[in-house]
Amino acid sequence: MLLAGGEAQAGELAQRLGQFPDWKSKPPVTAATGDLLYPTWIKGTWKVTSTLIEQIAPLAPEIVTPGFEGNRSHLKEPISFLVRFQQVGKSSSGLGDWFIPFRTRRSRKNLSVLKPTSEVVAEDVVADRAFNGLNIARAYLGERIIRAVKVDPNSPNRQVTLLRTGSQLVSVITGRASEIPAPDQFIATEVVNQVFRGTRRPF
Repeated sequence: MLLAGGEAQAGELAQRLGQFPDWKSKPPVTAATGDLLYPTWIKGTWKVTSTLIEQIAPLAPEIVTPGFEGNRSHLKEPISFLVRFQQVGKSSSGLGDWFIPFRTRRSRKNLSVLKPTSEVVAEDVVADRAFNGLNIARAYLGERIIRAVKVDPNSPNRQVTLLRTGSQLVSVITGRASEIPAPDQFIATEVVNQVFRGTRRPF
């Protein structure tokens, strides 16, 4: 993923981006922990246009994932959808996102009110993965096929796409890397393991 006003010039991911599609190895990533953090300027809702340039099934014809053949109709065709990025606050106490300890203070009317003992000192920007995943899936497969997208409340790196047929697509992010080659540029890559459930054979 490249979010920028121009071409990236530095870093392993930027170099890899410049080599596309001549990729001979996996991207340089580390184990995914927590969520992918974005620069603050990306906060908000964006209209994205994405174009599928190439699709490969290296284990075909023995193994071909569901939907592979159907995606051929999207080759070279721009697909548009909305994505959203939002801020998640952190307290100076370090107790976690939006977990800010409170103390009781007496007002002049002798009524108990709550006031935070620490200020919000930083805000991380993360993707609204449920919103984005639902919009992307419906843009490619249609609203009649996709019922919902749910993110594991215990891990932003695991989400489930629910199909109206009863099948499920479980996506687990196992690795990621990101770079900021310039103040107005952001490059990120994530490695995702996906498993289809509810089909004759798991994929």
